[in-house]
Amino acid sequence: MRQETNSGLLSLRDQQYLNQATTEQKQTEKGEIDRTRIQEEIYHGLIDFILIDSDFDNEDRRKLFDRLPEDRDLQNGIESTLSFLYRGLEDTGHDFEDFLTSGLQRPVGELLFGQITRNGKDGPTLELEPKFFDVNREPDEYTDEELGLLLYAGQIDGAEALDILKARKEREDNE
Repeated sequence: MRQETNSGLLSLRDQQYLNQATTEQKQTEKGEIDRTRIQEEIYHGLIDFILIDSDFDNEDRRKLFDRLPEDRDLQNGIESTLSFLYRGLEDTGHDFEDFLTSGLQRPVGELLFGQITRNGKDGPTLELEPKFFDVNREPDEYTDEELGLLLYAGQIDGAEALDILKARKEREDNE
C-alpha cells in the first residue's frame, strides 16, 4: 500500500478522509465539502495529464516505468487508475473503449489508427494498425517507434525489423 504523503494527487488530509471516514461522517455537511474538494483535486489532476502527456520527457517517462514490475505500488496505481476511469466513464454513459482508442492514438503522433471491436462473448478487442508511411522514405529511415508499430501490427516480423536496423546502421556508418 502506498505510504501516506503530501506529494501525490491527494493531500494527506484527503487520504485520511478516504481511508478513515465512516459512512455517517461522509454523509454530513463537512463530509460533502470534503468530497467536493477531493472531486475538484481529482479533476485538476486529470487535467494535469494533458501537460504530462505532451511535455513530460521520454527519458523521464521511461525511468518512471522502468520501476515495473518490481514496484507493486506503481503497478497497483496504474491498475486502479484504469479501473477508476473505466467505472467513472461507464457509470456516466460514456464508452471507455472510445476514450481508450483515442488515447492510444495520441502517443505516436497519429501514426496509428485503431478501433475497438466487440465480438460478443470475448469482450472488446483493440485493433491498431500503423497508418500508411511516407513512400518517399526508405524503410531504414523509419524511426524506432515506427518500426515498433509495424512489428506490433504484424506488418513486419522480427527478422525484417533486424534487417531494417542493420541497413540503418550501415547508412549511418557511411554518412
